[in-house]
Amino acid sequence: MSRVGILGGSFDPIHKGHIHIAKLVKEQLNLDKILLIPNKVSPFKTSTPPVDFEHRYKMCQIACSEYPDFEVSDIENTLSEPSYTIHTIQALKQKSEDEYYFIVGSDQAKKLKEWRDIDELCKLVTFVVVDRDGKNIQCDVPYVKVDGLLHQASSQRVRSGSFIFVDEKVRQYIFDHELYIRDIVRSKMSDRRYAHSLSVRNVAMHLAKIHGLDEHKASLAALLHDIAKEFDDETVEKYMSFETKEHQAMPKPVLHQYVGASYVKNILRLYDEDIYNAIYYHTTGGCDNPYVYIVFIADKIEPTRGYDATLEMSLAQIDLKTAYDYVLRKQREYIKKGK
Repeated sequence: MSRVGILGGSFDPIHKGHIHIAKLVKEQLNLDKILLIPNKVSPFKTSTPPVDFEHRYKMCQIACSEYPDFEVSDIENTLSEPSYTIHTIQALKQKSEDEYYFIVGSDQAKKLKEWRDIDELCKLVTFVVVDRDGKNIQCDVPYVKVDGLLHQASSQRVRSGSFIFVDEKVRQYIFDHELYIRDIVRSKMSDRRYAHSLSVRNVAMHLAKIHGLDEHKASLAALLHDIAKEFDDETVEKYMSFETKEHQAMPKPVLHQYVGASYVKNILRLYDEDIYNAIYYHTTGGCDNPYVYIVFIADKIEPTRGYDATLEMSLAQIDLKTAYDYVLRKQREYIKKGK
């Protein structure tokens, strides 16, 4: 019989705060292992479907891979929906006689009486309440308290773009599968600008496919190219303070390319030079890189702009550099007029 700590949740996505809590409980209670159990469908979040279970499960596996005493269970993927904890624990008990310690935060502790069959559940597990803020714990069921500092990470913050709070390998998985990216882009701009970004993505992927380039990389660069287009003046000024005086003197419509590239690199932590350059030069051009060509062209000729770009598209499908040079000349004339 092992003493097992259970940490359940949506893990949408798993972040450093989850790992911090799991390690804390394991150490303070001297547990044998930690079992992370992603929800299939939380009974408390049925109106907001999370990322598909398979993605959340794999991200948990990635995040736990360096901890030999951490395991991830997909048991809730085999049970009826929604994912009631009582059903999960009963299913675990059928397979093992381990002693279970179910971990909750102080915010969840005060709601435990609302959980299905809570009295029966209390017979099957020992609840562990993590006191993260030093306030009085409100809990109407027996529990063991574990003290720990409040971690800044939250899944909501990650979904809003604070990728600093996820493990590097989890972050790469998010980029590889474009999880949360559209929602982040959508939250930063108007409907019209978002529609433009999606249209640029379609054109960029089309051109990448024709020329044998990485469609996924083109997709990310195109989706993110205008991420800073509607940032407020104060935010733009803050980011531009790190740029050269030459770039600071550029016309206002140009600045978002520098700000966007910095945001993607420093906030989203996407360290891909092709994508960085495609965003950094998507308005002015000036970099010999096929992904710069693709995003630059796609940004100027995508269909929602409403003008005939047949010639540009024809050129781009034959030779990217030729099309880029042609569109660049037209763009520089446009920027010159805007000064």
